[in-house]
Amino acid sequence: MSGFRNPNLMAVKLGREGDLTGTDAIAWQNQKGNSYTPSPVLHDGKLYLLTDSGMLSCLDAKTGKGFYQQQRLPKPYNFKASPVGVNGKLYLASEEGDVIVVKMGETYEVLATNTLEGQTFIGTPAVADGEIYLRGQNTLFCIK
Repeated sequence: MSGFRNPNLMAVKLGREGDLTGTDAIAWQNQKGNSYTPSPVLHDGKLYLLTDSGMLSCLDAKTGKGFYQQQRLPKPYNFKASPVGVNGKLYLASEEGDVIVVKMGETYEVLATNTLEGQTFIGTPAVADGEIYLRGQNTLFCIK
C-alpha cells in the first residue's frame, strides 16, 4: 500500500512470482483514500484505512469493495499514528490531541471523541491487559 504519489493499495494472491503487473495475481486495487503514514487495520474480513488528513474507509478485504469510503471525522484532523482495533472499536489518536472512537463494522459510526488538552499524538496507541497507552509529546497516559 502506498498513499503518497499515485496511491495504490493492491491485494496480491499468494504463490506467484516475478512481475505480476496486469496478471490475475492482482485480486483487486484501490486508488482512493489510502494512507501515507498510518498503517491499515485488518479485522473480521474488513480493512480499515485512515488517511493522514483524517478520512476513514472500510473495505471488504476479499473483494476491495467499500462498505464506506473516505468518511470525514467529526472535525479536521491530522494523523501520523496508526489506528488500533480493540473490542469492536477503532481508536484514532490525532495530532490535535483527540482520540476518536469509531465502531468497527460495515457502517460508519463515531462513538466518542476524547480530548486531552495540549497534547499531540504521533505514536500509535498500545494496548495491553485491558489498558490503552497513549504517548503524547511529553506525557505517557494509561487509560483503564
